[in-house]
Amino acid sequence: MSFAMTRLQNNGKSPTLKIISVGNDLYGDDGIGTAILKKAKEYSAFANTPLIDCATDALSIIDHFQDAEHVLIIDAAKMGEPPGSVKLFDATKAKLLIKTDHLSVHGISLTETMKIAKRIGVYPQTVTIMGIEPEQLSVNRGLSSTVSDAIPTALAKLIEFQSTLHLN
Repeated sequence: MSFAMTRLQNNGKSPTLKIISVGNDLYGDDGIGTAILKKAKEYSAFANTPLIDCATDALSIIDHFQDAEHVLIIDAAKMGEPPGSVKLFDATKAKLLIKTDHLSVHGISLTETMKIAKRIGVYPQTVTIMGIEPEQLSVNRGLSSTVSDAIPTALAKLIEFQSTLHLN
């Protein structure tokens, strides 16, 4: 979705929160971000929140940073936790909490994306990452049942996170 489309959907106002997923749904649990975003679209709690799927193009996240105060990025993240664990953390801690930077399967790591956004002056006020520990990352496999079962927990955490921002 382009910026113009995002802005039109919000009556020309810049959204306060954007929720962005990255991941490859053809690479096992790496597709969890997309799966959570699809489910979030069914909830009225997100009716006024742009839900953006960047798929495997992590660099395109920078485009969506513009005009956003808060961004939450959803992705599978090897954090050394049990599979299906859902963690929210500040993007500045991404390098510390993510044990293996599999995010580079998106062409560029999330950490590098953040550095570029800061360098060009489009980094939002806050960037939060929702990491979901994958069980399996295999080509041509869907989500594992363990990670799929984490979707309701992830959605509850998204709703709670959004409410802490006191959005209109």
